[in-house]
Amino acid sequence: MLAFARAYPEPGEFSPQPVAKSTAYSLLWQLPWGHHALLLEKVKPVEERRWYIAQTLAQGWSRATLMLMIDSQAHQRQGVGASSA
Repeated sequence: MLAFARAYPEPGEFSPQPVAKSTAYSLLWQLPWGHHALLLEKVKPVEERRWYIAQTLAQGWSRATLMLMIDSQAHQRQGVGASSA
């Protein structure tokens, strides 16, 4: 939990667009804890983590699928790299 708090000091950064903020939860709060633990362990750049969080929610990825996507560097195939941060 300490790693989570340190990784996301400003959780509002993960909120949807301002128009939708009043009705939607932050992306962080929609993801199960096990997914967060995996992301914190495997994905260091916050922009890459943000992409994996969004894709996990949009695609309904299980933790096992998320691990496969991280291991196969799915974010790079979609053009999301450390340089876009």
